[in-house]
Amino acid sequence: MQPHHENPYGLQRPPFPPTTWAPPPPVPAMPPPQVAPHVDASARPAAITLFVSAAAMLIGVASYSWFSKGESGVGLAGVQECFSHACKSQMWTDLGRAPAEYALFGYVGLLALLGSIAMSIHTGVMLLQNRARDTRVRALNMFLGIAAFSTVSFWMRLQFGELGHRLTVGYAGIVCIAGVIAAGTLAHRTVRRLARS
Repeated sequence: MQPHHENPYGLQRPPFPPTTWAPPPPVPAMPPPQVAPHVDASARPAAITLFVSAAAMLIGVASYSWFSKGESGVGLAGVQECFSHACKSQMWTDLGRAPAEYALFGYVGLLALLGSIAMSIHTGVMLLQNRARDTRVRALNMFLGIAAFSTVSFWMRLQFGELGHRLTVGYAGIVCIAGVIAAGTLAHRTVRRLARS
């Protein structure tokens, strides 16, 4: 092999692969900023108030301390008579001498309070999850309205009826009615507004 004038030493240039040009990979676009959902400032206090009201209504359902006479007590479900270390509960339907209004207002109040407790808890959870539009405002107002009428009627019937002078007002009725009124006021003013927003 004769050396070339451009390659006087006769060295062979190693073969190089042809260079190929490729465009740079595209830069991924920046994701849009996440916008936090708007949470009304009154939603959390409203939810807490509904939970407290539900607890107050639960006291009215379970307690026989609406009225008392000695060691015995009266509640929405009936009468609880206590003797020394034992207590015996009787429903209004088991007491033949009890006026029919006691059983009517008592049992309707029990059912309405149970519905009010369930709907208050459901509404409070929806408000904490920023899902006010999923609340059932009509059902909540319906249960609370029936509960308010029946519990107040039951309390007044016993307080101002023929047994009122022999009974002492207890705490359960007052706490329960206050819880119903608080939940009803909140449902009318705050929950309805949040559900429409």
